[in-house]
Parts: sequence; structure tokens; C-alpha cells
Amino acid sequence: MTIGWSLAALLVTALALGLLGVIDPKRRRTRGLAETTLAARPWLIGLAAAPGVALLLAGQWAALTIWLGGFGVIGWSLTALLAARSPAR
Repeated sequence: MTIGWSLAALLVTALALGLLGVIDPKRRRTRGLAETTLAARPWLIGLAAAPGVALLLAGQWAALTIWLGGFGVIGWSLTALLAARSPAR
């Protein structure tokens, strides 16, 4: 059951972090896209962290540890995927 809790929490976190990366104003500016409103950012940050708080309150310590590791992996993976590539010289 620990794996199920962890995967569900990581799915919610990945969706929130992915949306945060897509609406990031700096990324949008560097790609020449239109600005977006920042009203959703606090909600998405809360949504990304909520599964960890839920696992903490539920006492799912192993799932929380897996979620913490996955949070970092997902964050860095999205950063690498969404990074603007500079043109070759």
C-alpha cells in the first residue's frame, strides 16, 4: 500500500509542478510567449506540497520518504525538459 500512496502523491505533485513550469513568467518571456496571470501560482505550490503534508499527517513515513525523493527527481526532470535551449554557434 505504501507504493500506492507514494505513486498517487507523486502524480499530483508532478501535475502541479508541470503546470508551474508551463506558466512560469521567465520561461514564457524567453520563448516570446504571452504573459500569464500569476494568480494560480500559490494554489499550484500548495497543490504540489499537499500530498507530502497528507502523507505526514497520515503517518505514512515510508511513502513520505519516497515522495520526498520523487519530488526532487520530478522537479529536476521538469527543469531539464522545460529548459530553453540556446542556439548552436
